[in-house]
Amino acid sequence: MSQSSELQQSTGQDSVSPSRVVVLRTRRGPELASLTDVRREMSRVYRQCRSGKIRPEDGTRYTYMLSQIGKVLEAAEVEARVEALERALGRRRP
Repeated sequence: MSQSSELQQSTGQDSVSPSRVVVLRTRRGPELASLTDVRREMSRVYRQCRSGKIRPEDGTRYTYMLSQIGKVLEAAEVEARVEALERALGRRRP
């Protein structure tokens, strides 16, 4: 969905007038592009649980999500390595 269609749905307007600027904010979390990034974030969540900054129930949920992200990153790395080996051997995947 484009920004203008989101705006149209939320305001009922077809377009944004030049005098009115709408800022759509997104909340970015930590960069989780590697297993090291995921490990660091898990450590941060653990420390926040230990210090009482977040509830253990929330920490469990966050850690579970982070572990799933880690599994996806690991699978993507294995996939890339297999593809590289297949290319090196001159084979193509169907």
